[in-house]
Amino acid sequence: MKQTCAILLGLLLVTGACNQPGNSEEKKPETAGESASIEKIREYYKSYGMDMPADILVPAEVNSSIGKLDYDDGRPLAETVTKAYDFLDRNRAVDVFLTN
Repeated sequence: MKQTCAILLGLLLVTGACNQPGNSEEKKPETAGESASIEKIREYYKSYGMDMPADILVPAEVNSSIGKLDYDDGRPLAETVTKAYDFLDRNRAVDVFLTN
């Protein structure tokens, strides 16, 4: 059961990130609202004359079917975790209702 929940949560997060409008590989990441650690990493890359790859960045927010999910350096905020678990609980309740 835990594996199924983890897979569903992962699919939800990946699907939400892929369905962002304007999400493309060529798009440069926005620097507004970045944390101090991202800025340090960006400076490290610049010190070697390189740009930081956009695919290693995690968006600060993802719009999904359950609402806006917020992250801080890739870590979900408490509200996001609550939304995800509420979604999984509701999904399981509907499954139990329909199969029993």
